[in-house]
Amino acid sequence: MACALLAAACAYTLRTPSLSSALPRPSVTRGALPIARATDEVKIATDIKGAPIWDLRMATATDVDEISRLSKSLLPPDVVSALVSSGFCVVGEASGKLVTAALVHVFSSLKDKSKGIDGGLEQCADLITVLTTANLPAELKEKTALAALKRLKAEGFAEAWCSVSAKDEEGAKFVAKLGLEEKPSANKALATFQARLIAMNPDPQKKVKE
Repeated sequence: MACALLAAACAYTLRTPSLSSALPRPSVTRGALPIARATDEVKIATDIKGAPIWDLRMATATDVDEISRLSKSLLPPDVVSALVSSGFCVVGEASGKLVTAALVHVFSSLKDKSKGIDGGLEQCADLITVLTTANLPAELKEKTALAALKRLKAEGFAEAWCSVSAKDEEGAKFVAKLGLEEKPSANKALATFQARLIAMNPDPQKKVKE
């Protein structure tokens, strides 16, 4: 995935922790996390208990344009396509429309920086954004993000990262609620969160369809 493409196409800044110079990793430029809300509100049906009727599934190439619209075009289709192609992005559907999307960027990281490449690599991921329609129940956004983290853990990914604007208290609380912990950040404008997935139990309590 081309770093330049992601950096140029996004309107705000998210910068993930850097690797050693032996293995430069992409930086994704975004602005404040991970919450972008579309203006179009979707009326979600509920069951007899009042629970929303919706589905979670893995994102596919056919979702790219709709995910871009969900971001209010902050994420152009070519950027969304690059993220979705990893196979780890998740979308939520209700009433025949996309209502949530968790976008993930995957990369390889050094297992032991002191050993460089000789120490081997491990797979890691950035939670880039969680998009939602307007006035959506908060649980749907959270479950969508947890579903993405669960998929990453199931596939053997080692770490999950996420960065938010240092001024974004709502975003920081959201990421912390997912189970990520704040880490020191060289960029004072950002709050950076990280978690070892092996130590997490991300559970959306909802089946994710392929």
